[in-house]
Amino acid sequence: MARSWLGEEKRSLELSRPVNRTRSTAAPNLEEGTPAHRRNSGPGQLDPTADLRLPVVRSIVVLHGDQTGEELLIQALRLFERDLIGLDLNLRHFDLSLARRRQTCNQVVLEAAGSLREAGFGIKAATITPEGSDDVGSPNAILRQAVDGRVIVRTGRRIPGVRPPAPVYSPISVIRMAVDDAYGASEWRDGDGLAECAYRTEKISRHTCRIVAEYAFQHANRVGARVFGGPK
Repeated sequence: MARSWLGEEKRSLELSRPVNRTRSTAAPNLEEGTPAHRRNSGPGQLDPTADLRLPVVRSIVVLHGDQTGEELLIQALRLFERDLIGLDLNLRHFDLSLARRRQTCNQVVLEAAGSLREAGFGIKAATITPEGSDDVGSPNAILRQAVDGRVIVRTGRRIPGVRPPAPVYSPISVIRMAVDDAYGASEWRDGDGLAECAYRTEKISRHTCRIVAEYAFQHANRVGARVFGGPK
């Protein structure tokens, strides 16, 4: 789902079939043992001619968080154990808990962002964003700005044994902007009692909207899906 920046009415856009491209017969220069996943083409399936071999990942940045988010991260890290995946990974750990961010005045967040740019891969636990303009704020906003992240992808998965209310059996991905809009918006209140009013100013750039919209079609092309656009 992509946000419309032209204010058009909600519409459904069907992704056109990809154009056949000439591909080299030489194998890409990937390390031996890189898995290649191919499926037959068809509704909701991938193009069998697409090169889907995954890059070899050697370093992953681990961003620790707060409370339940940290507990879930610890369990997720079990999937990186060598006995399970057969690879020795270099895990770079950063403590982004609220206490550590306050202690370092967000310097630990900037260091984590630098490591993310270098490694290219990361996994993050949920963190606490405190209220108040005089506090450390949101680490997510700092990370996105530091790594120039523009797109958020949230893909839902079916729960086994739970039948969906609509005949939708493929994963649904929501593609939305990671910057602008409500992120970094100025908010304030004026007046007292029943006369009190709340205000907010936010910025939406055509450049960011275009990046998000284009990525939505690229993502749909990879998974054989359709794009439905409309206001958030």
